[in-house]
Amino acid sequence: MLDNIIGEIKQLGIKVNGKSEKEDLIKLTNTLDFDFPNDFKNFYLIANGFSDYIGFERHHIWDINKICEENTAADKLYIKFCDSMLSCPWIGFSRKDRKIYKGYGLENEFDGNAEFIAETFTDFLKLMTNNSEKLY
Repeated sequence: MLDNIIGEIKQLGIKVNGKSEKEDLIKLTNTLDFDFPNDFKNFYLIANGFSDYIGFERHHIWDINKICEENTAADKLYIKFCDSMLSCPWIGFSRKDRKIYKGYGLENEFDGNAEFIAETFTDFLKLMTNNSEKLY
């Protein structure tokens, strides 16, 4: 299924990075002290995020290095993995329920008030390929 979704992403003109290594995912998990869902890990074993915004100016899935740069184990509520050029500064996992949320950089989000957008990473990718309003 992820291969099909990544194929759709590429058809939209999005350039994706080459695959990540398992060791990189283990390091990410250990660095952020977060057990990423299998669909997220499997995506990164195929594509290490997007390489540019060209052709898809809405959302940008980060590579593993950027995820590590933008998050720490001290981040108590969310692990951010994506941003948007238009209206939503971040999209990420909740540490509490491992579901996908979005935030706009508002202070109340750090009290757990970010907006829910998807149950799973795969559901998030489907929303992205369909340019869902839910992402904005």
